[in-house]
Amino acid sequence: MLDQVRRWVERRGRRWDERRYQQAEARAQAAQARLGGQSVEAWLQAAGVSVIESPAPARFGTALVRATVDLDTRQITVYRETVPSDQRGTVIAHEAFHLLDPDCPDPVAEMAAHLFAARTTPIAVFPGALDP
Repeated sequence: MLDQVRRWVERRGRRWDERRYQQAEARAQAAQARLGGQSVEAWLQAAGVSVIESPAPARFGTALVRATVDLDTRQITVYRETVPSDQRGTVIAHEAFHLLDPDCPDPVAEMAAHLFAARTTPIAVFPGALDP
């Protein structure tokens, strides 16, 4: 998976930074511990976080977005046209990370969110590799 993370970083026009990767790993692990042994779905429900679906894809500039989280309303929106059903749980886990991590948003958050999703869902690849 490390090779996939490196490719993801480079595809985003950045240089590989081992220190940032280690920080992201530590934050993904800490967020997983904050689940308290619950699944992401159970934690979301207990925390009062709603997950809704939107039929329309979201665009930010030229980027097509699979999901968003509103940190104020504690709502995750999944844009179903951009999320295959077998990736829905992974996408939700990624967004849940942003609620579980007290330092979001910051430069390491996206990598950490992808690592968290990989730790908490049965996905065989680094979730960032699925980004459009």
